Amino acid sequence: MTGHAGRDYLIKKNGTTIAGITAVNMTVNGAPVSNEDQTDKGFAAYLPCIMVDRSLEFGAEGVLLGDVLHDIALDTADVSPSFLADVTFEAPNGDVISGDFVMSGYTEGAPFKEAMTFTCTFTSDGAWTFTPDTP
Repeated sequence: MTGHAGRDYLIKKNGTTIAGITAVNMTVNGAPVSNEDQTDKGFAAYLPCIMVDRSLEFGAEGVLLGDVLHDIALDTADVSPSFLADVTFEAPNGDVISGDFVMSGYTEGAPFKEAMTFTCTFTSDGAWTFTPDTP
């Protein structure tokens, strides 16, 4: 992947841009399945090619484009609007990650002479789809 500006990443819901990102962090989590026994003499051993508890997490900072994230964060309905279906993260190189995500943290800022800003965390809810750019 070549270098890109954080501001060129997009968060979309149902195909509509809901936030302009200025910085993004991505973490892929997972744990191998232990297969160790007394013959391993205390060294870790794992089942090959098997991971559990896989998740994808995005930390995003940026400028608010409308009230979507703000409204989701503040809604107090019994059914949490923080569970977001059909979310895509689009990278400037054309890569797209899509799936269902949970917005697990949200901070909003309102600088005196600047656009309103946000910081939030999205965690995958189930499997995600990665579609790499095709040149």
